[in-house]
Amino acid sequence: MNQIYVKADFENQIGGLTVDMGFGANIKTYRIELNERFTRFLSLQDIDRTIPVVHVYTATEWSPWNSLTLYPGFTSQFTLDMPITFEPRLRIAWQPGGSEATQVSAAAGRYVQTHSGISDERDAGTVFTAYKPVGVNDPLPSAVHGLLGFNHRFEKGVSFNIEGYIKRHFNIPVSKWTPEPRLEIETALANGLTYGFDLRLSLESAQAYASASYGFSLSEYEAVSGDLGAWIDQPVFRYSPAHDQRHKLNLTGGYSFAGFHVDARWELGSGKPFTEIFGYDFYFRLPFENPGVDPGQARILYSEPYNGRMPWYHRLDLSVSRDFSPGRSSVIECQLGVINAYNRRNIFNYDYGVLERVDQTPILPYLSLRWVL
Repeated sequence: MNQIYVKADFENQIGGLTVDMGFGANIKTYRIELNERFTRFLSLQDIDRTIPVVHVYTATEWSPWNSLTLYPGFTSQFTLDMPITFEPRLRIAWQPGGSEATQVSAAAGRYVQTHSGISDERDAGTVFTAYKPVGVNDPLPSAVHGLLGFNHRFEKGVSFNIEGYIKRHFNIPVSKWTPEPRLEIETALANGLTYGFDLRLSLESAQAYASASYGFSLSEYEAVSGDLGAWIDQPVFRYSPAHDQRHKLNLTGGYSFAGFHVDARWELGSGKPFTEIFGYDFYFRLPFENPGVDPGQARILYSEPYNGRMPWYHRLDLSVSRDFSPGRSSVIECQLGVINAYNRRNIFNYDYGVLERVDQTPILPYLSLRWVL
């Protein structure tokens, strides 16, 4: 996907308020050319389409009281063959008692997009994504977001933040389902619901910092089984998409002494959904192959969509760094570290074709030098 982007921003005073507004044009060219390498895995449909997208926006800030600030905004985008979108947004920030140490915030808005990225989400380690514009007669994907947060800064550099959110998705393009390993450029439409929360506790001082954060998220999509092509019994299929990660924990810390800076980071994450295999068989391309003579070609058959989860993931990274000044106007930044310090085997993918597990990076020491003039 190639694009040319032009943007203009303005600031005006209207009724005592500072109003930001602007417009832009984004000319996107989508090209998908699938050669014979992909014929076993993709629906062979080339796409070559250029779409100019024009958008306008306006936003302002209004404080009816010293402790309350409203941030209303509005965005709209349109193309030659797609309807004009209506995307209002609003954020509210309240500081109880006028204190800057505590803030309660809420936000809501509608968001629309004009393209989608399609990948074979049955493969938990896939890196291939085909970007395509929304069809002329298809509804635009949209989402309504809601957020509520609380932040408080204690004394001695301690701060706490918690934020909850909910997102309702509509008309999500998802690749149609087949029991064979094949990416479908043709899509079906799904609706979805995502909700969760993030919390963070941090400590900062002149020489050290530390933070702990935890996030919980749940995503669920639903689509008509006939449209999706799934070979399942229920008329409406509900599933957790491949990006659904329920739990994520991060612990970070650092300390500075004698010109050195030591950093440590440990992260833990629950497994994401993937589709288990049902079995293997041999198929024949009739009438080109003769079952009485030809052995056929082996193929993989997938089970019910997204019925498994990858194992949990965790990793520790360590580093120590220091800057040196060989001259008055130059600095050499040095860093020595190790990725995956305790050599944890974290799975990246499982190759069903050869029944072989593919892991992420094992223990990896590194040395980085950067000369800044």
